[in-house]
Amino acid sequence: TQFELRRERQRWELVGEFTGLSLTQRQSLEALRAHNRLTPTQGADIWGGSRQAAHKRLDGLCQLGVAFAKDGTYYPK
Repeated sequence: TQFELRRERQRWELVGEFTGLSLTQRQSLEALRAHNRLTPTQGADIWGGSRQAAHKRLDGLCQLGVAFAKDGTYYPK
């Protein structure tokens, strides 16, 4: 989701929805939703990085409250 600032009637307005997620976080969440669940190993295969990097990415989504983990597998909320 994108947002923009627009100046109308001598004030700035937020237009659209702001999710608070960075581009990387949004892409990670989209991948998680598309697969319904991911392990760090699967995430590493998808994003082309290490298992540790995927684990950090997925943990970040949990900290933001948009995903949760159970038994080493991550799920979207």
